[in-house]
Amino acid sequence: MTGVQTCALPIWQASWQSTIWYQNASKTKQAYEQLKKTFPDNAAFLEKLENLKRQKLRLECTIEDEPKRIQQKAKDETELMNAHKLLLGHIKKRRAERTGVIEKWQQGADQTKIKIDLLPFGNLANAESSLRSLLRKTSGEFAADIYMESATGASGLLAELTRENPELGLVKIKERIKSKKGFDKRLTKHIEVLIEGNAEWEAEVELWFPEDRLNLTLLNPSGSRLNVETGSAGQRNAALLTLLLALDDRPIIIDQPEDDLDTKLISSLIVTGIRRIKRKQQIIVVTHNANIPVNGAAEHIVELRYRTGQIWVETQGALQNTEIRSAVCEVLEGGKDALANRYYKIYKALEYNQSQT
Repeated sequence: MTGVQTCALPIWQASWQSTIWYQNASKTKQAYEQLKKTFPDNAAFLEKLENLKRQKLRLECTIEDEPKRIQQKAKDETELMNAHKLLLGHIKKRRAERTGVIEKWQQGADQTKIKIDLLPFGNLANAESSLRSLLRKTSGEFAADIYMESATGASGLLAELTRENPELGLVKIKERIKSKKGFDKRLTKHIEVLIEGNAEWEAEVELWFPEDRLNLTLLNPSGSRLNVETGSAGQRNAALLTLLLALDDRPIIIDQPEDDLDTKLISSLIVTGIRRIKRKQQIIVVTHNANIPVNGAAEHIVELRYRTGQIWVETQGALQNTEIRSAVCEVLEGGKDALANRYYKIYKALEYNQSQT
């Protein structure tokens, strides 16, 4: 019996190995062995497989949330656009209000002596500072890309604000920043880092607006126009005092305007302004310069003296008063010359009038 079983075993084994199940099992084993050769470290392979599974899950979640993300982005862009329009509208409203005030000032000022202009987005010093803060580059680097002045004119991003249409220039600046084109490679890379996944920074760019600038120019005695910002301290004071005289009709007190002004500016700006506006408002001037009361046609002059720790009134009255004229000659700088010039002009005017009759 045992011998029969022993003889039957090879027959059965041969029959089993010829079955489809055995052949499939062999192929699977061979494939497994091949995988073992391809991935000898089973633990590392399994870890990689788990990482792929987690990545697949994250991608599936991202795909599932994509419609919501797109919807939220569209909502954020709409809100940003509305905020941009609201802020720009506010800026234009304030600009219109300022323009109205300037026009009112200009009507009261002598436009042949002083001129006031409002330049939209024209405050380039503020614009450069705020733009550098926005770009996170406050140390002065990349001047050629941001803003630089030279003998041939302005260059860089902010040069667009000096063109004919500053508002269009501002749009171009923002478009260039978002496109990251035309910059030094290092600055381009820096902007790419700022933009990448940072919607808040893009909103900062969109809502960035430079300040307007008030441009004040005055007419020099030589006849040329001078920007007050580039003038001397005396020229700036003369322009501001001339503007102050034109603001409204309330009484005004001016203390020694000649301290920071030369004689030409006193005669051409201050005296002229006083003569023009004294008809509509009261002006009190404390001065040591004879040109102001004499050529300014003061209605009432008061001579003051300081004695024993107090200020005393020595004499007062109009220029027709002999004592007043004497005080002008003795106390005020250039008093004799101022009186001589004034009465020479009066004499010539009378002489001319008599010749016409």
